[in-house]
Amino acid sequence: MAGASSGAISAFNVAWYHQEQFSRVLSHIGSYTALQWKPEEHLDGGYIVPFKVNREAKNNLRVWLSDGADDGESRAGNWPLSNMALANALKLRGYDFHFRFGTSMHVIAEGAMDLPESLAWFWREYDAGRCGQVYEMDEEERKKPVFRVTITNREAW
Repeated sequence: MAGASSGAISAFNVAWYHQEQFSRVLSHIGSYTALQWKPEEHLDGGYIVPFKVNREAKNNLRVWLSDGADDGESRAGNWPLSNMALANALKLRGYDFHFRFGTSMHVIAEGAMDLPESLAWFWREYDAGRCGQVYEMDEEERKKPVFRVTITNREAW
């Protein structure tokens, strides 16, 4: 499943809830924020996704995330921080994932540049003769720390 912005979180949710049919997620500038949050209707927004990854049973997913530091922020949340939170949740749970973090705004340009690399990454080790594949975090990723935030538009002490 693949998508950008609201399509990205939709793709993630489809794979999360239907992993028997979809096990690879391509998420560009994903809207993992409080869009569609309607507490009066008992509906969570996309901000809940990193918490679901951390707390629910681990699924057999391979996930490519990309976002940029200049992506948006609104009352619904902060897109770069939300994508980083999801990347860290995937990291801490041992998912097979890749997080590409650039500088772009809420546009698909970085995702389009990533497409050849992301498709090769998704389909590595594919064997049409097998009925399924179990995804494991790449050893190089396992050695890396979780992602951290830095302030770029204010002075730091």
